[in-house]
Amino acid sequence: LLLILGFILVVDGLIRNSILHIIIGLSLTFGWVSIVLTCYVRSDSRIMRILEIVFGSMALIIIFYGYFLTGALILMVAAVAILTLFVLAFILSYLLPSLMSRIRC
Repeated sequence: LLLILGFILVVDGLIRNSILHIIIGLSLTFGWVSIVLTCYVRSDSRIMRILEIVFGSMALIIIFYGYFLTGALILMVAAVAILTLFVLAFILSYLLPSLMSRIRC
């Protein structure tokens, strides 16, 4: 459903000449294609994993590019939230195993 919404936003943005709608629509579309590939398509092959990463990365790159292109506040908030979550995920992925090993000893 969100994949269709993303496509509709892209078309709406093209009709209205709204770069913000196009950016949000493209980001939703690429993000949901990545999620569908991850969850519903068997990803034993290396090409499918690469496609998952490419589509997910494109969704994030589009948001950052859209912010730098338009300076829209909503895209800035999305970009900051995404960066914060990435930093938190990387920090926790390195800290939690070391903390868990210290707790067990």
